Amino acid sequence: MTGGKVNSFQSTSKKFASHQISVQKKHFEDRYLECLAYEHGQVYDSYLACESNRNTFWSADRSGAISYVTVAGHLKVGGGLLAPQESKKSLLEQFLRLVKTNHKSAAFFNVTDVDLPLFQEFGMQVTKWGEDALLDLRDWDCRGKKFEWLRRQRNYCTRQEILCSEWEHKLSSVDEVMATRDELIQITKDSLSLKPQRQEMQFFQGNIDLDNLGRKRIFTARSARGMGRIEAFVVANPFQSGKGWAFEIYRYRQDSVRGALPHLKVAVIEAIKAEGAEQVSLCLIPGLNCSSSSSAEKTHSKRFISWAAGNLNSIYDCAGLAHYKTRFRPRLESRYICTFPKVSAASFLTTVHLSGLLRLSPTKVTKRLLNHVISKKRPPKLTKE
Repeated sequence: MTGGKVNSFQSTSKKFASHQISVQKKHFEDRYLECLAYEHGQVYDSYLACESNRNTFWSADRSGAISYVTVAGHLKVGGGLLAPQESKKSLLEQFLRLVKTNHKSAAFFNVTDVDLPLFQEFGMQVTKWGEDALLDLRDWDCRGKKFEWLRRQRNYCTRQEILCSEWEHKLSSVDEVMATRDELIQITKDSLSLKPQRQEMQFFQGNIDLDNLGRKRIFTARSARGMGRIEAFVVANPFQSGKGWAFEIYRYRQDSVRGALPHLKVAVIEAIKAEGAEQVSLCLIPGLNCSSSSSAEKTHSKRFISWAAGNLNSIYDCAGLAHYKTRFRPRLESRYICTFPKVSAASFLTTVHLSGLLRLSPTKVTKRLLNHVISKKRPPKLTKE
């Protein structure tokens, strides 16, 4: 072998070895991040830190991490501070130094009342943007008059032979995985047709990636005693070391058996309660009690959230979402957006862009508005005493 060929071979070998080390390091970091999200995540979107479309900031001692995306120089953080309580202040301080040096702003979503004082300590601007609907499983059951509606859905679905179970794709055959995946995708598309948006949210909502589920769990409601089609499904994400589970994605067919989704949710709640779980999050009710928030600051975000909650109900049906989730009689906890150094027009607009709320389908919006107008003109139904 000539000297030139030897040098070329050695150079190629070094590049390959360097690539292998880089791949192994990325794999280790991904697994470690998943462990941090599982153990130290406190809110329903903490496990979304593991999504492939996120960037990760690591503290100097690697004791904590922050998951974010960048939009036109503005950082959007989801999932909270993924670190032990004693390491959170140092993690946040290091991250804000990065923001000051290289970026225009940083917005942290779904900050809890527990962590709020820490963010305020760094002078961040606080905006309440909704409330998380939480079920404390030690005290929750589906008995009593206040759960009558849920029981009706369950009884009807039971008579229709709807079977609820967890789908464990790793134990399924290749053909079954392919068929179920296609069915989940079809139901998701079907469900999206009921919404005004053109596409699913990309940051505030997770993806169903069967190759990278991690500790996410998929539950389905199938017809014909479990042998028929999927009527509805729920993707549950863990937080607080598996003591809590968030119903982060849930979908149903337009022509599904009536009550299939609430029937499935109650079945999942009962199943994970039996496993020892302590809490379920039904996720954010956006805009709830934001106009009455104690914050006196009239920021762009607060004005928009308050206005949207009161004026865009005919398009987004936030009232209907709140009514549905409160059927489960949850305990409500405030969730905040904390912005550093403060909310500006640019930071606000980049958040709106990221949410995808304004990427609407004109056809679906027009149809919703017409239905809203017609329903308001329709005389109320008379009920028998």
